[in-house]
Amino acid sequence: IIGHTGVQYLSPGLTDECVRTVTVKVDNAEFNDEKSASRQQDEDDAFYIGVDLLPLNNLTQALKDLEAQGYGIKAMLYAFAQGLEMSQSLGLQPSATNDAGDCRL
Repeated sequence: IIGHTGVQYLSPGLTDECVRTVTVKVDNAEFNDEKSASRQQDEDDAFYIGVDLLPLNNLTQALKDLEAQGYGIKAMLYAFAQGLEMSQSLGLQPSATNDAGDCRL
């Protein structure tokens, strides 16, 4: 874990629904080999956490493509992608990418 935020309220004043954003460093190689592709989740696990590799460059378009396939995209993820686009348009480049420009979301 690299860091985390405090409580972030999704609809302040309307509901008490809240989240925390956690930033983690993930070893891409762990998810790209055949062994991990065939790994099954423990039946005792209460939650399923899927990992999808998305391109950091053109992330907004990748999200739109997934949405067109019927996936629901969390608004916070779109906000993150738009922030990346804005930083790129201002000439600020993200520094935490691998050689392929990928990030784990």
